[in-house]
Amino acid sequence: MHPMCCKQSPTLEGFIRNTRNPSVHGIQKAKIYDCHNLHCNQTLARQKRCFAVRDCPSLVGGRPANALGVLNIEQYREFLKSKYNKDYSTKLYTYTLRYQEVYENLSLLETIPSTVRNNALKSLVALSKYKGEYSEFHNRLKAHGIKWVSTDAFTSFTNMFNHNHDSLMQWYHDFSKFLRPNEQLWLKYLALSGLRRAESVMSFNKIVELAKAGNISEYISDLGVIEHFRDKRFLRGTKNAFISIVSASLIEQIKYSDSLNWNALRKRMDRKHQRYRFKELRSFNGSFLVKNGLISEEVDLLQGRVSKSVFARYYLK
Repeated sequence: MHPMCCKQSPTLEGFIRNTRNPSVHGIQKAKIYDCHNLHCNQTLARQKRCFAVRDCPSLVGGRPANALGVLNIEQYREFLKSKYNKDYSTKLYTYTLRYQEVYENLSLLETIPSTVRNNALKSLVALSKYKGEYSEFHNRLKAHGIKWVSTDAFTSFTNMFNHNHDSLMQWYHDFSKFLRPNEQLWLKYLALSGLRRAESVMSFNKIVELAKAGNISEYISDLGVIEHFRDKRFLRGTKNAFISIVSASLIEQIKYSDSLNWNALRKRMDRKHQRYRFKELRSFNGSFLVKNGLISEEVDLLQGRVSKSVFARYYLK
């Protein structure tokens, strides 16, 4: 490695990720480098790559030399932030860096593990929209016969039996003891609203902030319906949140609560080896509503899904 080109900087906070599939990248486990030369050619024998990162002063607003050719990393990041919420835009950005070679060589997509293939494909679709090449990219996907990874009927059938809700309520009570008062309130809101974890954090904090500003009517109607659809952060294409209905007493408690710091809670959970069962709460919520009289189309609407059936789209009122 040329001594004047890249120096290892362990403290640099960059958006470089270790590759999970070296056959896709053709590189070994990456380290974080502070690049001082835009067109750095590193030693091929070591098979490492130098990325342009936000924290490198010599590359802010620069154009990294990578498999995508000329691409302004900062502008691409801002493009993602303008279209998606913070967590999802960061996820797309990370996957774009990790699987950037696949954009030009779609045959490599099949070598990506099926568990992350859809995420990789979503990041490449976002990149094609940024580059103004969405139609061409869509045609290339069709030409290669590439389809989204979807759950087959048998897997869906077995999932009905593998969801173990028997111990979920016990976990809920035990986990509540680990939480602080505002976090306990959030967990209750998560369970009763049926929102996804990230959506529930965003919604909880939005209620707290609007209540302090005296603008709660912008988010909660006179009937007590929480109207997520008014905020584009809750509308993410395939994962949406339209409305939620919880008790007025719960909303009142949240109004006077402290905001939730998810990152701090997550770190405490990891240190104490607490289990993550938030997805199961959403599943339990949907199952409970159906068992207690709501039709599936109504549950879908409450959980951010709009069925493709003619009844749901045109007749459900």
